[in-house]
Amino acid sequence: MKICFSLILIASCVFCQGQTLSTAFKNEEIISSTDLRCGGKPFNLAVIYRNEKKHINLTSKNKLIKTIDLPTQSDFKGFSLNWAKKTKEGFELSVEYGSRIYFQISFSFVCNKNEFYLRRIKTNTFDKANPETTWKTHNEKIIPNLSLEKFEITDYLKL
Repeated sequence: MKICFSLILIASCVFCQGQTLSTAFKNEEIISSTDLRCGGKPFNLAVIYRNEKKHINLTSKNKLIKTIDLPTQSDFKGFSLNWAKKTKEGFELSVEYGSRIYFQISFSFVCNKNEFYLRRIKTNTFDKANPETTWKTHNEKIIPNLSLEKFEITDYLKL
């Protein structure tokens, strides 16, 4: 009798916990997810749509390491995330925005001692009224590399 009661109690708890988890993430949609390794440590890079905004979450062993809150189109006209993808040395984020003056920016993060650091920013800009003569590319090395912990994407976007 005690065994049956215990099993029913455990099953009820599991059912309730599952319900709570699904309720907690009701307004969250994972758009993309990729697994990374850094210094032998596993990470997951996920693009998430939550509360009408996109976010990029970096987790390791189900522990949140960093959330990068992406701006909306009302923050930066035409803002869009192109990708968040794995690279040989870490990962890269690419965004674009602009109306007449267009910006495409790629942020390259590298692995160093089980952590990620911003190493390089590549920016392409042009005037949509005359793209052939106004196209500019700028590559900036970040020295010293910036810890992902201190990275805020809006610090690198121009109005």
